[in-house]
Amino acid sequence: MSILGSPMGLSFEKQVKFTFSSCLIKSPLIYEMSQIYDIVINIKSADINEVNGWVIMGVSGTGDEMDKAFQWMADQGVGVQMMFPNFGQRQCCYPLNQTKHVHTVPKAAPPAYAV
Repeated sequence: MSILGSPMGLSFEKQVKFTFSSCLIKSPLIYEMSQIYDIVINIKSADINEVNGWVIMGVSGTGDEMDKAFQWMADQGVGVQMMFPNFGQRQCCYPLNQTKHVHTVPKAAPPAYAV
């Protein structure tokens, strides 16, 4: 099993959030990662300025290739958070180069309707 929770060898997509400090903003790390590892990226959202930035993307590939790619990004100094939907709750892990704890954030309660 990979750290992403799926068997090695099967191709699937996971959403990941990369966080960049000011010294990494101008480095083409996402491009380099996609050239080194057998993965496909799909940028879904981003916010980048002179001080810091983040990118949320879908990454497709085998669990093994994604593990290697995410670890490579963490080794470059990029914050890496996997985004896991879990039955109405959101979970995300700390960056791979830090302690692996999981936080669960409850989904907001639905609005009450007058009858």
